[in-house]
Amino acid sequence: MWARIDSGQVVEITGKDPTGRFHPSMHWEKFDGRSKVDVGWRFENGEFSAPPAPDITELAAQKRAEIDTARDTELAKGLPHEIAGEQDVVQTRPQDQLNLLGLRAKAEAAREEGITEPVMKFRGQKNITRYLTPDEMHNLTTAALAHIEEIYDHSWERKDAIKVALEAEDRDGIEAVEW
Repeated sequence: MWARIDSGQVVEITGKDPTGRFHPSMHWEKFDGRSKVDVGWRFENGEFSAPPAPDITELAAQKRAEIDTARDTELAKGLPHEIAGEQDVVQTRPQDQLNLLGLRAKAEAAREEGITEPVMKFRGQKNITRYLTPDEMHNLTTAALAHIEEIYDHSWERKDAIKVALEAEDRDGIEAVEW
């Protein structure tokens, strides 16, 4: 295995001998492939070393970013739901949430007008236009908004746990927070 070194830091790893394959100004160091060496490690005085652990504030910021990424992944999965008698997925990404709120408001207005026919268009993840009654649209948007709220609640609970651990200077507590 070879590690490309730039400014004393490993910036690339390859299993293929780089000799003659790259510009001679590139600095490559051979290492035993059984040894753990990763991008971001330091190389000084002929030795590889892991980078120092982030300080606790940086660790907390990294964990919050991980939670945000996990939250966004869950929102992108959407809500499996029966739509007009067929299984589909109600999309719940941030860009879908405004649409869901608008559809809910329209459903409420249509219900107040006494409309009971399937006149409201909706497209799930399968991208098929289906017509729903105002009651069906209200139920669908209620379920989707509750799903979104659960995801955000889950995220906030984890972020609160990170905050508590950070205030207690509990590094292990921060590291233990998972989605």
